[in-house]
Amino acid sequence: MKLRSIIVLLALLPAACGPGSTGGGNSPQGHGPAAQSSTDMVSLADAEITGSASEATFQELSLFFEQLGQAGHAGNADKALAMMDFPLMLAATEATGLVKINSPAERAVALKGMPQGARSGWFKPGNGVLDWNWSKVTRAGVSENGRFAVAFVSHAGEDGLSRRRFRWWLVKQADGWKVYDFESLDNGLRTSWLIATVAANPDRLPAWQSATNYLLVACTKLKQEDYDGASEYLLLARDASLPREFDAWRSALLGYCEAGLENHESALAHFERALALNDDMPMARYGRGRSLFALGDYNAAIKDLRWYTVIIGSDPIALIDLGDCYSWLDRYDDARKAYTQSLADTPTWGAVAGLALCLKEEELPLLGEWFLKLKNRAADYLNLMENLYYERDMNAAAQAITEAYAPVAGDDAHPVYFSGRFLYDEGKAAEAAAAFKAALNGLPAEELNDCREWYWYAMYDIGKSLEALAEAKDATLATGAFEAMARRHLKDGDAEGLHALCEARAKTIEPDAGLRFYQAEVAYLRDDWAGAEKLFRAGLFLKPSEDSFGTGLRHGLIDVMQQQDRALEAYLEFAEVADTFSYLQGLLSDAGKAEPLAAVIEAHAKAKPGDLSLVRARGNLAWLKQEWKTAAAEYQRYLAKPAEKDYDLWDCAERGVRAALRSRQYDLARGIAKTAFDEPNQWLTILAQAGSGRSIEAIKAVHGYLEGLEPETAQEWMNELYNDEDVGETLRGGPYKQLHATYPPPAKPEKPTTPEGE
Repeated sequence: MKLRSIIVLLALLPAACGPGSTGGGNSPQGHGPAAQSSTDMVSLADAEITGSASEATFQELSLFFEQLGQAGHAGNADKALAMMDFPLMLAATEATGLVKINSPAERAVALKGMPQGARSGWFKPGNGVLDWNWSKVTRAGVSENGRFAVAFVSHAGEDGLSRRRFRWWLVKQADGWKVYDFESLDNGLRTSWLIATVAANPDRLPAWQSATNYLLVACTKLKQEDYDGASEYLLLARDASLPREFDAWRSALLGYCEAGLENHESALAHFERALALNDDMPMARYGRGRSLFALGDYNAAIKDLRWYTVIIGSDPIALIDLGDCYSWLDRYDDARKAYTQSLADTPTWGAVAGLALCLKEEELPLLGEWFLKLKNRAADYLNLMENLYYERDMNAAAQAITEAYAPVAGDDAHPVYFSGRFLYDEGKAAEAAAAFKAALNGLPAEELNDCREWYWYAMYDIGKSLEALAEAKDATLATGAFEAMARRHLKDGDAEGLHALCEARAKTIEPDAGLRFYQAEVAYLRDDWAGAEKLFRAGLFLKPSEDSFGTGLRHGLIDVMQQQDRALEAYLEFAEVADTFSYLQGLLSDAGKAEPLAAVIEAHAKAKPGDLSLVRARGNLAWLKQEWKTAAAEYQRYLAKPAEKDYDLWDCAERGVRAALRSRQYDLARGIAKTAFDEPNQWLTILAQAGSGRSIEAIKAVHGYLEGLEPETAQEWMNELYNDEDVGETLRGGPYKQLHATYPPPAKPEKPTTPEGE
C-alpha cells in the first residue's frame, strides 16, 4: 500500500451526503469480514459487539461525540485526530482482505500517511467529515470484555433537522474512547472498506476520484433543490466503473433527483437499483418508502419507513412520513404514536400538523402545548395556519394553536388576524372586525391588503359599509374599500345598499370606471334597462382596460341590450371583441330565447365560420328547440375539442348526456360521460348508465360518487337523483331496491290538480 494512496483516500472520503434530513444505517455486519490478528483484534469482529451498552457507557460515548464534534466544527485537527486510533484503523483496513502490508517499513509509512490524509480531507470548511453541532447516540453495543463498542449516532446542525448518520467503531484506551473505523449511513461508505477498495485498484483511483467529486457536487445541488443540475453531475459519474457501494450511492441520489421532480416511478426504479447493489442502504430504503407513499402504496411504504427508523433510531422527519402513511390508511392510533415520537425527538410544525389529524376535539389543546416547544414559532405558526386552516379546513385545530400562541406572540400580529378569521367563520362579524382592525397595526406591509379586505367584509356584514368607506382616507384605500364592499352588495342583490355606497363614493371622486360600473349595476338590479345602458356606456367612454372594469362594462351593456330584445344589435356593435359571441349566446341560451339566438348564430357564422363557439351555440339552440338528436351531436363535436380557456364545460357535458338519453342514443350518452373530462365524471356516468338501463353499472357509479360523504349529505344527493327529470323514475324502480334500503327515495311530489272547468 502506497503512502500516496492513504493520503488521497482519506482526503477523498466524502462527508455524509443525503437529500435534506434523510439518511440511514446498515445492518450490524457492515462491509467485509471482521478484522482479526495475533493481538486482541478478535474483539474487532462486529459479531462480538452484541451486548447493549450500559447507561454509563452511553453517557461516555455521548460526551465523546460531543467533544469530537466541537473539535471538528472548530477545525481543530490536532484535538480531533487525537481521538482516533490509526493503528487499529489500518488493521481494520487489512481485515477486509483486499490489501496486505508486506513489511514493517511499509506499515510505518502507512501509519504516517493516514493522519496526514485525514488532516487534509476531513476538515474542509462547511463540508467537514467531523463537523456537527450536536450528536445523539441512538444505539450502542459493547464487546464482552467492554473494550470495543459500535455506536449508531445522529449528528445535526443548529436546526436539529439537517442530520447525518454514522456508525462508529471504537476502542477504549487508557485515555478514553478512540475511533478506529466509521461508516456514513447516508451514503453506505465505510472508511476501512473505502481505503482497502481503492488501494487494491490504484489504476482506477483517478477515475474514481473524479466520479466522487461529481457525486459531491450533486449532493450540494440536491440540497439546493437543483434536481436537474444534480442529475447532470450524477450522469457524469456513470462511466467510472464505480465500486458497488459507490454505484448504489449514485443510484440513490438519482432517485432523490427524480423524486424532487415528482417523477416517482422513475425515482422508485433508481432506489430499487441502489438496493440491489447494497440491500441494507438506509437512504435508499427511505427514498423507496417515500416514493411508494407518493404512488399511493402506503402499506409497502410503511415497511420501508419502519425498517429505516428501527435501523437509524429516532428520526423526526421519517417518523412524520410514517405517520402520514398511517393517516392515509385511517390508522390514527399508529399515526399518533409516530407523530408523537417525532415531536419527542425534535418538535417540528409538520409533526404538529400531522398530530392534529389524530386528536379528538377535547384533546386539541395538546397541539398548543407542542407548538410552544417549537424553536421558530413565528414562521412555524404561519406554516401551520397554511396547512390546517387554508388547505385542510381544520379550523378547531388552527384555533387551538392560535390560542396557545397569542399570549406569547409579542409584536407578531398574525394570531390576532387569524382570531379575526375564526370569529368571522363563526358568524361573529363585529368581533371579527375589531380583530382585523387591531391586526392592521402589526402585520407586514405585504399582508395588509388581505387583512383590510376581510375587515371591509366584516363591516359590510354588520351594516357599516358607509362607515368603513369613510375611514379610508387614502385614495388607494378608499378605492379598495369601495370595490370590496360594492362587490358584496352586488353579490347579495342589494340595490339600495349599493346605491347608498355609490352615492357616498360619488361625493369624494370624479366618476371613474368602477363607480360607473356599480351605478349601472344598481340600475340593472332595479330592472331599469335604459338607465343601466346609459351608465355602462358612460363607463366604457372612460376607456378602462379589460382587467379593470372594461370587460364587466362591456358584458353589462350586452346584457341590458339583450334584455331589451336587441341581441343582434349588441352582437354587431361588439363583434370584433373576441368573447362577444360566446358570452352573448350563453346569455340567450340561459334566457331560453331561441329566435334571437338563431339570428346571432347566423350573423357570427358569416363573420367567423370556423369559430368553435358556433358548435356549442348550435347545440344550445337545438336544446332550446328540444331537437335532442341534433343537440347531442353538436355537444359531442364541441366536447371533442372545446375552445381554449373554456372553464365551464359542465353545462355543455351534462346537456350532451341528457340530449343523447332523450334521443335514445345510449352509447353516445355513455361515451360523452366517459370522455367529456380528463377522467370519467361520476355524476354524468350515473345519468348515462341509469338512463340507458344499465342498473349494475349505475349502482357502482352511485357508490363511487357517494364514497366518503356523510350519510346526511349522501341522502341529499340521492334525493336529487331520485327527482331527476331524466333518470329519477328509473332510480325509483325495482332494479334499485337494494339502493333504496340505504337511501330511501323521498315521497313523490303530487301533481297539481286542474280546477274543474279549465
